[in-house]
Parts: sequence; structure tokens; C-alpha cells
Amino acid sequence: MIVIVGAGEIGVYVAKRLTGAGFDVVLVEINKEIAQEVASLHHIQVVNDDATNPEVLKKVGVDKANVVMALTPSDEKNLMVCEFSKMLGAKRVAAKVNKSRNQKMFQALGIDVAISPPLILAYYFEAVAFDYSLMGTREFDTIFMKVVEGSAASGKKVSNFRGKDCFISAILRGPRVIDPQEDETIHAGDTLVLVGNRDGCRKASLKIQGG
Repeated sequence: MIVIVGAGEIGVYVAKRLTGAGFDVVLVEINKEIAQEVASLHHIQVVNDDATNPEVLKKVGVDKANVVMALTPSDEKNLMVCEFSKMLGAKRVAAKVNKSRNQKMFQALGIDVAISPPLILAYYFEAVAFDYSLMGTREFDTIFMKVVEGSAASGKKVSNFRGKDCFISAILRGPRVIDPQEDETIHAGDTLVLVGNRDGCRKASLKIQGG
């Protein structure tokens, strides 16, 4: 289960993508008109309430959430949502950091993933100047995935996760970078580098997670 707080453009787009990929998604939006509009236009479960209230977070089930994403325009609210969600038992929390100077603070406070759109955009526009791609293109993707305890990939061979549209190009294990052979065993704690087309990489990541 994934809980997304904030039905702005990013929140709705992420909710649509994840719902389409088969995830159980709940989108929480405090503004009644926006919540009603999103619910009427998209096949997304929308809750109209204030997610900075721990009781609301309990009601939507953050204790069962694999990820809680706080994507509102307010850094203060995003931080509150993430911290309350952690306290209530969410496995991971991620926040949009609207003011880039706050990113290090979010990380220092234990937010699992703190993403600053201004910094990301700056990196991509810098890549345009140097004429290279940071991660991939619209058709081609590179994904870095951490293998956690209990993952479907832990203890399995690399060959189990090779498809025609995606393959594991490298394994990062501690300080080592491994060029994986077909019989290489994947361990919990490894970071896998997946390379392939976008849909193939998404499907492979779900298989590796066990979803």
C-alpha cells in the first residue's frame, strides 16, 4: 500500500502511474474541491482530509503502508506527515522538498527519501549543456534498486531476473562493483543496476521486490 499526500500535479501523476502499475494507492488531499475533481477525473482512491493530523493518517492506514509520500507545496507539512507516518509504523517515507536549502535538514531528521525538484531540474539542465543523460531517456532507463530482507530476489540467481527488455548490468555489494554472471547469487543488501526499456525495468523491479 502507498499513501500519497497532496493532489497537486506531481501527486496526481505519481498516483495514476502507481495505480496503473497495480499498486494499492490512497491519495489524501485537504482541499475539498481539488479532492472531488481528482476523484471524478481519475480512477484513484481519494480521501479529503488533513494528513498532518495523526488520526487521519491512522484512518487511511499508514501503519500498513510500504511508502508514504508527502508531496504538498509546504515543506513544514511534508515534514510533519513523514514524521507522524514513521511514528505510526510506515515502512518508508519520502518528501518533496520545495526549498532546496531544506533538503539536508530532511535527511538529518531521518526522512528516507528527500527530493528537491529545483535541484533535480538543475542537474538535468546541466546535463543538457554537457550533452549527456543522467539516468536514461524516454525509451531507455537505468534503475538502482536496494535488495531488502525478504525481497523475492534475495538468494536467487541473476538469471531469474533476465528478460528481453531488461537485465541486471551490475551489482553493488559494499565497496565492490560486480559484473554479474548468470549464476551469480543476489544477496540482501545488494544494490542492483537494472538497464533496459522503461516498462521492462518497471516490471523487473516489481518482480525483484516480490510484488
